[in-house]
Parts: sequence; C-alpha cells; structure tokens
Amino acid sequence: MARKAESARADVPRIEAELDAISKRLNAPRERIREDGLKEVLGGAIGDQPVYYSSQNLIAAASISADELWPTNSAPWAHASTGRNLTGTNVTLGLWEVDGAVLTNHVEFGTRARQVDHSATNQIPSHWHATGVAGTMAAGGVVQFTLNNQPARLLRGAAFEARLNSYRLGQNFGAQRLEAAAGTVTGEPLRLSNHSYGASGGWIQQTIQVLQGGQTNTITNAWIWRGSLAFPEEWRFGYYFPNVSDGSGCTQIDDFLSTNATRHLMVYAAPSSGFIMGKG
Repeated sequence: MARKAESARADVPRIEAELDAISKRLNAPRERIREDGLKEVLGGAIGDQPVYYSSQNLIAAASISADELWPTNSAPWAHASTGRNLTGTNVTLGLWEVDGAVLTNHVEFGTRARQVDHSATNQIPSHWHATGVAGTMAAGGVVQFTLNNQPARLLRGAAFEARLNSYRLGQNFGAQRLEAAAGTVTGEPLRLSNHSYGASGGWIQQTIQVLQGGQTNTITNAWIWRGSLAFPEEWRFGYYFPNVSDGSGCTQIDDFLSTNATRHLMVYAAPSSGFIMGKG
C-alpha cells in the first residue's frame, strides 16, 4: 500500500494540471473564500458545472449521544452511565478538512493532535472549523464547568483520549488516504476518519450591489441562489460524483475501501445539512 501511496503522490502534478485546466475553462477559481469565512476548493467538474467542496455539519456532530459510551459518572446525566467505559485510548482517528489546519496546541488536545501535512515548507494556517470538528471528535474535556450543580466537562469530544491525525483536503487526498490506511504515520492502519465537507451550492448569503431607482445600493446578507435555474432543488446535494480529479469520487472511494482498506470506516457529513449556508 505504501507503494500505491508513492504512485498517487507522483500523480499529483497531473491532478494539478487537470484542475488548472478546469479552472481556466470554466473561469472558476481554484479556491474562494465565502463571506462567512469558510473556504471552497475546486474538486473537479460535471459537464460545464464546477464542483466545489466546503465544510459542513459541525453543529450536527455534537448530538450523537457519545456520552453514553463513556465511563460511569463521566457526564452529569444518569442515562449517560451505561458502563461501556470507552474513551478512545490507544486509538488514532483521521480528519480531512477543507478549512485549514487544527490548532494542535489547544489545551483540549494536549499532545494528541497532529497536522500531518503541515511543515516548514507547507505551512497550513489553523482554522476554527477544523479545530471545532477535531474537538467534537477528541477534545479532552480539560476545561471544567458546572451544570445542574454538578461538575461537567462540556468540551469533551466523543473519543476524548484518542490521538488525532489531521489533513487538509486537496490534490494529495489519494496519497494521504493510502498512507493512512498503510499506517505510514501512526504505525498501524487508520480505522476511522471523519470528512466534514461536501459539494457546495444552493443558497448563500452575500453582500451585493443592485441598481434601484437609478442609484446603486448595497444590500447585506442577500440570499443568492447558486444552483441551476433548470431544477427546483440543488442537484449537487446528495449527488454521487463517480470520479473526481482529487480522487474523492464515490467510485474511487469504493475501490479504495474494497481493495486497500477493508476495515477503514470513512464518516462523511450529510450533504444537504449546511448550517445557514448551502440549503436548497
């Protein structure tokens, strides 16, 4: 599998050239920043429609009842003490993000978080979304609060003692997932990874200039439809892209899981659950 990863990295220049060609042909920038501060990255195209990926589902990730798996009395609710005693100890989780790097020196991570693709020659700025998702997965619950007159560690992540290896989604995705599955970084194959991103589109709020009564006026938080006018709903949401330039297409993922990582669970964000942005 390590050899396959090397082959995938050797293919990166071709992927870059293909994405550059799509960007030029469709007049679509490789990256763009929305007014809410989140990034969208070009992943490919379907016909004459560019496909962008953006972060999703941070809010929904916090409501999965993970506290019911923790050791007894870890949470201030009686129903949480099920005796499962799961903490994530000696487990390494993977995270792929669109919006920059995890703030690995955050007090809630201790020494357990690592931005694998960050280096002196490839510096990746930390971002609140990547850090927030990482916290949902593996924050230690260091900061203590009081809830119902009982101590509560409200910032605790689902697997609060797990290690976390984070990557930024991009043209190296194919090689990175092979290296992770081979255990190149962790020393053992990665079993679980989180992917809180999806195809972006639908409605978005922007500041726009409009001509009204012969004068130009500024409208803030205007709702702009980015989908096709030929369809009543955004076709990108829930669409299974078979093959994408960066290797994130469903056919490519299925091939990876069936032939190289049969015990790797890849968890994706719900495609149409954008918080404020992206519904349609």
